Amino acid sequence: MSASNAFANDLLTAVFKTGDFGATYIALHTADTGAAGTQATSEATYTGYARQQVATADWTVAGPDFQNGLAIEFPEVTGAAGAVLTHFTIGNGATGAGKVLLRGKLANPVTVAVGQELRFKAGDMTGAVSTAAPV
Repeated sequence: MSASNAFANDLLTAVFKTGDFGATYIALHTADTGAAGTQATSEATYTGYARQQVATADWTVAGPDFQNGLAIEFPEVTGAAGAVLTHFTIGNGATGAGKVLLRGKLANPVTVAVGQELRFKAGDMTGAVSTAAPV
């Protein structure tokens, strides 16, 4: 089953713009969580890490596509460096398991280093609801 452009836009608007699904938090991961994973699955564990809440005004939605409209910044890495971050999730949990609403792959994997402050510029976290023809 695939979504129409109109429904994909309505769904993403409900998630990102109107807040119908509650607050959204970005989690960083060392692998894809998979369709059944939570925000805690393969989540970053470096010292200083915390999920970041993104306000509804800070997302852009156009048809089936979404992206962060402003930079998303994570606290400074103070220890446990070396992990390679490859994925992100958008979910409803500030901590703990947290339900994954959407997940994506980072365009450029990041190797965590002490002293680093991870910053994802506007448009770095993008995705889409599939509108491909059903197979």
